[in-house]
Amino acid sequence: MLRHLCLIAALCPTVAWATHAATTPGGLLDAARDLGASNGSTLAQSPMQHADQQMYFLHGKIAVADEDPIFFANVSAAESARPLPLRGNERYFLVMIPKALQAYYFEHGRIGEGFDLVGKYVGNTEYRNAQGETVTATIFAATHFDLWSKRQGWRPLLKPSRVPVSLP
Repeated sequence: MLRHLCLIAALCPTVAWATHAATTPGGLLDAARDLGASNGSTLAQSPMQHADQQMYFLHGKIAVADEDPIFFANVSAAESARPLPLRGNERYFLVMIPKALQAYYFEHGRIGEGFDLVGKYVGNTEYRNAQGETVTATIFAATHFDLWSKRQGWRPLLKPSRVPVSLP
């Protein structure tokens, strides 16, 4: 299933800028500020008709993943906040992990794992939910990705705070 979405995601016209989390202070809000990102929590729940190619930040939990560097996630409260109640009609968004962050993602990522994300809104895709309805999901190309269990902070690989990479 995710293999088909990788093909869809590869067709989205985008150039991603990946950053590497390192053992320095800082986190999501520092990365969001440095990359000029806006809050994307509501966008993940209610996508625009057309992706605006802008940067957004949000918290999420990995929901559906396989061996590809792309996964479905659902919006989550910040790590320090109380968990969001499950309503049975969860909305998902898609995250594409660029090559510069794949080793970190594949080594430490787990289903149900919480993360902080700064990424570019590159497109939409559709999926069927548990009720059989077709639902639109937002696609974010990750720029900053930090798993809650492996907090590493925020620091760009090079100055200025971006390193060009190709998406999978």
